[in-house]
Amino acid sequence: MGAAEILMDNSKIARRQFIQQAAAVGIGAMGAALLGSGRETLAGLDALASRSSLIRSVYEKPPVRSTNMDLPTFIGSPEQIGLAYGRTLKDIILQALSLLLDEKRFPRSDATIQAWVGRRESLIEKHFPWLLEEMAAVAQGVGLDYQEILWLNCRVWNYCTPAGATKPSQCSTMAITLADGTLACTAALDDPPDLYCGPVRFGPEGRHRFITLPISGMSWAADSMNSAGLAIAISSLNFFGEIEKPDPLLPQDIAIRAIMEQCSTADEVREFCREHSFQINLVAVDAQGGVFAAQSTPLGLFEVEAEGFAVITNHWVDDAELYQMAQRGGRGISESDTTRFRRGRLLQFARQQSGHCSAEEVREFMGHRDDTDPGSNHNAGTLALTFANPQAAPQTFWIMQPKPPLSETEFVPYEV
Repeated sequence: MGAAEILMDNSKIARRQFIQQAAAVGIGAMGAALLGSGRETLAGLDALASRSSLIRSVYEKPPVRSTNMDLPTFIGSPEQIGLAYGRTLKDIILQALSLLLDEKRFPRSDATIQAWVGRRESLIEKHFPWLLEEMAAVAQGVGLDYQEILWLNCRVWNYCTPAGATKPSQCSTMAITLADGTLACTAALDDPPDLYCGPVRFGPEGRHRFITLPISGMSWAADSMNSAGLAIAISSLNFFGEIEKPDPLLPQDIAIRAIMEQCSTADEVREFCREHSFQINLVAVDAQGGVFAAQSTPLGLFEVEAEGFAVITNHWVDDAELYQMAQRGGRGISESDTTRFRRGRLLQFARQQSGHCSAEEVREFMGHRDDTDPGSNHNAGTLALTFANPQAAPQTFWIMQPKPPLSETEFVPYEV
């Protein structure tokens, strides 16, 4: 699919055996052999790998970049990526789990939640089974049961939370034409910083490399850019209630991860969204100048006009779409107090500046914070701001992280 050579292991038996063994052994003999004291060198990990073809871990240190913090980079097979991911970011992953999946709120013995997760696990196994391998290896790297990481990736805290119990997101996304005729993609990601491990580079073998900002321990992608020059910006689409649909929804983060691994163009993203049912707003821009913007919903795909620019925040853009959701069982529609103001600010900028602005001017516009303005896309909740201009710079992803400890005030370029 796309420019990547997709190498797929079709042996579901091997995958299931790996996942079952990881779940069964936990941090026993297999985990102890791999985790040891936590002081092994990379050479030591390779020695362990030579004794076990089931799991290996590789952690690659990236090239020197313009800040004093290395970008965590995980490359190789699903097992290699997962184990290295879990080992390297163990403490942050445990923190995210404690915040999101408290045992009292989400008891692991709850049969209803188990069945709900099981349906989504089956969907992931059907379409992207290698990601379950990665999850199992993450669990091994952290020293947890596979179920813990699976529940994290299925967003149990989100889908099992009643309407009104969570604060609507304040994410913003925009595609815009620059003065040189190329397209840019920019976003503001809103979420608590304690859940995240900062930007991470993944390099799955046989698929596209990509940089994204994951919740710690999740095999996901959010605002991202891959090695084919495809950039994606997302924003939450708030909705509660079961829609009359025979199949479960694919977790949106898993969907974006699969897109970043496999797709090269905006058209391929469109085809992916038509094939898979998940719930998110997204804007995609590619290195060929393609653009795609849509609201992916349980009822299907609703494209947003993208003639020169496209803007989506967190509300339902089309009222007819919202009405269809209500007719099919949608209830508890939740809308941020600022989502329409934030989209309005972006629309005003895009209508005035599309085709006339520079990359620097877009980054300056997105990075400006004004807490007195309800339309400020950079606000108190902003975890990160991202920017990509794939036609002009197909391997560069710009990120600004305004919250401590970095407290960045400018965008930093990362090479995918």
